Order: sequence, then C-alpha cells, then structure tokens
Amino acid sequence: MVVKALFDAWRSGQVMRHMYNELLQMTEAAEWMFRTVGMVLFEGKDPAPVKDELYDTDRMVNKAERSIRKEIVEHLAVRPGGDVPACLVLMSLVKDAERVGDYCKNLFEIRDLLGEAFPNDKIIALMREHHARILGTFSHVREALAEADEDKARAIMAGESEVGHDLERMVRDVAESDLPARNAVARALALRHMKRVHAHLCNIASGVIQPVHRIDYHKKTKLSRKRAK
Repeated sequence: MVVKALFDAWRSGQVMRHMYNELLQMTEAAEWMFRTVGMVLFEGKDPAPVKDELYDTDRMVNKAERSIRKEIVEHLAVRPGGDVPACLVLMSLVKDAERVGDYCKNLFEIRDLLGEAFPNDKIIALMREHHARILGTFSHVREALAEADEDKARAIMAGESEVGHDLERMVRDVAESDLPARNAVARALALRHMKRVHAHLCNIASGVIQPVHRIDYHKKTKLSRKRAK
C-alpha cells in the first residue's frame, strides 16, 4: 500500500480517524513530559509540583496505547480484511509512542538518583542542546504524520545517526571523566534515555514511508536503496 492510500485509510472512517488522532495526542502528551523533564534536570525546576501530573500523563499514554490496540482488534473483527496495513502500521507506531513516555518517566527518575539538578558545565550544556533538538522533533513528527509528508519524515530519520552518535560519544566522555560515581551514572543514564526517545520518534516517522515489515528498520532500507542504484 502506498503512503497516500495508507493515510487515506486512517482518515476515511470514524474509527480509524479516532485511533489516528489518539496517536497524535499520545505524542503531544509525551512531548509535555519530555519538556518538563528537561526543566527539572537542566533548569533546576522543583520536581515535586509536577511529579503527580507527569506520572498521570505516563499512565494516560499507556492507557491510550491499550485502547488503540483494542480498537484495532475490534475494527478488524468487524471488517475482516479491511484496513489491515493501516492497522498494522498504527499498532507499531503506538508502541513507539508509549515507549517515549516510558523513557521520559525514566529521565524524570534520574532527578531522584542525582538529588539535584545537573550543574552547569560543558557536558551538561551539550546535553541541554540535544534535549532542545529532540524536543523540536516531536512537532516535526506530528507534522509528517498529519500531512503524510515523506520529505519531512526522511529529514527526521536522517538525523537519527547523528544524534545517536553524538550522545554515545558523550557517554564515553562521561565514562572517562573523573566525575563522582553518582553524577556520572546519572549523566550516562540521561544520555541513553534521550537517545532512545529520539530513536522511537524516528521510528514513528518511519511509518510515513516504510511498508509494515520495514518500520523501525529504515537504516537497512536506506542501504538497500543505495545498492539498488
């Protein structure tokens, strides 16, 4: 199924459109979580006033995933053979959205491990920059989904290796530093969690381009295209 037909299926019937909108709402909720976590870790925001709301938001994202999965099964039971590719893609994308929420929660929990916000230094400044870049990716992903825009999706996916390599290099820098163990562990965990948030956002973007069996495997697909040329 080509991309246009896929998104036409998502937008056509009331049930499919509802599930599609729920996916967009999941990314909006996860974006709020990621923004809030950034303020707590990097800007010294008191975590206590936002803790309950952040955990409630994570539970809402989890509940939305379960709801969509149930709706997909019921929809296909009523319409056997109908919208199958669109439903399979949606099933994959909502799982990625749910994982983003989980990693945002994990990032928030680093604040308790550390006992304070990260101090201002060179590594933290770079982490803050990458947090801002990943935060901007949330809206780009929604735009790519809402518009079925393959060019926007490819632009998002093209940044995965760069961001991933930068964050991994910073993990090694932390490992080779003389930071206290607690601070070093907190930084390494934050870097890895940020990397996974970005990777799952890229996976969601891949749903705009890839057939069902290639979602989450866009690097291999890119290589295959090069070989095909």
